[in-house]
Amino acid sequence: RNADATRELLLATAAGVFTELGFDGARVDEIARRAGVNKRMIYVYFGDKEGLYHEVLRTAVEQIARATEISFPPDASPRECLEAWIARYFGFLAEHPDLVRLVEWEALADGSRSAAMVQSVAIHEIKWLTEQLRRGQEAGLFRADVDPTRVLMTIHALCFGTLARRRLWNTLWQLDLSVPAAVASVTRSLTDVVLNGIRADNPPETPTSTKEYAR
Repeated sequence: RNADATRELLLATAAGVFTELGFDGARVDEIARRAGVNKRMIYVYFGDKEGLYHEVLRTAVEQIARATEISFPPDASPRECLEAWIARYFGFLAEHPDLVRLVEWEALADGSRSAAMVQSVAIHEIKWLTEQLRRGQEAGLFRADVDPTRVLMTIHALCFGTLARRRLWNTLWQLDLSVPAAVASVTRSLTDVVLNGIRADNPPETPTSTKEYAR
């Protein structure tokens, strides 16, 4: 009777099923059963299972993109900007393991279903990252040969790779990435890897910043 509510219920339920079982393991009947909705409504609102999956992925990608939008003051250094962005990105993903698992399922399936929507977000990220790297190069902070796409690949790989194995790290080293102190510690390590990898040989001294930036 309430079309919007039914659509949102199906979307939320499908997100849980796809996160748990992946696209191939998920079944329309199971999604409808968990939602308590006639499965015909899935076809009415989303066309088919692939249409529903695409909408789940789009919602997830947009959620991640919104969470990492930060407003920086004009005097923020490029290093500060990158540090804050990586911290926000990793912290958000650490708080949403379901999104990490969903993206990992898609990566295992070669990412073809999400390529177009991810590219639209990546283009925005690359544009922003290119500007920060340019500023850092002009200030003598970053190497002149740094490729923004490779830096972005590294950041994504470190964040998703670390969080996709969070249970393993907890088993091996009792590193619980649901604990804020552990997330902060790992964030510093990941940030050091990225920034030390792109730093110039003899960069000027830059003070360590603990500023918090708004979205």
